[in-house]
Amino acid sequence: MSALSGHRGSAKVRLPSPAAGSAMDIPLSLSPDLDRGALAAAFARDGRLKIPGLFPEPVAQRLHHCLTREVPWGLVYNEGDKAVVLDQATLRAMPREQRAALGQTVMQRAAQGYQYLYHTYPIVSAYLAGRDMQLYTHRLLEYLNDGEFLDFIRAVTGIPEIVKGDAQATLYAPGQFLKKHNDYMAGGNAKVAFVLNMTPRWEADWGGLLHFLEEDGSVTDSFVPAFNQLNIFRVPQLHSVSYVVPYAPAGRYAVTGWFRTA
Repeated sequence: MSALSGHRGSAKVRLPSPAAGSAMDIPLSLSPDLDRGALAAAFARDGRLKIPGLFPEPVAQRLHHCLTREVPWGLVYNEGDKAVVLDQATLRAMPREQRAALGQTVMQRAAQGYQYLYHTYPIVSAYLAGRDMQLYTHRLLEYLNDGEFLDFIRAVTGIPEIVKGDAQATLYAPGQFLKKHNDYMAGGNAKVAFVLNMTPRWEADWGGLLHFLEEDGSVTDSFVPAFNQLNIFRVPQLHSVSYVVPYAPAGRYAVTGWFRTA
């Protein structure tokens, strides 16, 4: 039974069978050359880890195509502790002046405290509601909750109690960011956070780096986005996503979430 049966009660949704030979029909699997022992040792030592080449190339390319061409992106930002999500239809209907004013308000709040602003697509809630079931991100969510993948995560993290993963698609466009936090909002059953990067080319000075921080704000480590690379780290751990600069030629695409014990 898929661990997805444990997401938000007993709701279960299954994807329709793709047409033979369609792009949806690319099965998800892990790259065969991942060294679980070496990865586990590095995670145990550092509490964070980069896993390059997570998927075979056809899987990675299919997921990248979905994120860049098919996902109906919304926007998320926060008002204090409250997340505000605007779906794609709402964004398109919003006058340019209103969007500009929203951006200015977010930047003013960012100067005073915790703030975030980025594009999002809520994979779990869409999946459970049966929306956009043709998206390959939904196939990915199923695979993240499949026994094969969960066994891999348990082996690498050394946390056998992990039973499921959740996910959202994220796109950090120029001018977007996520300030310092420790994933307190994820709840106590979130043991490992992940970022599955899906941007083919990225340079560090474009921003969008995953920074790990001390309490005083000093940076102890940074992960630059890399295509088909899974970043994982223990929760709680202070981190941020740095501001994507206006001259960045593209957005930072990823799937992010947590692996949970309940």
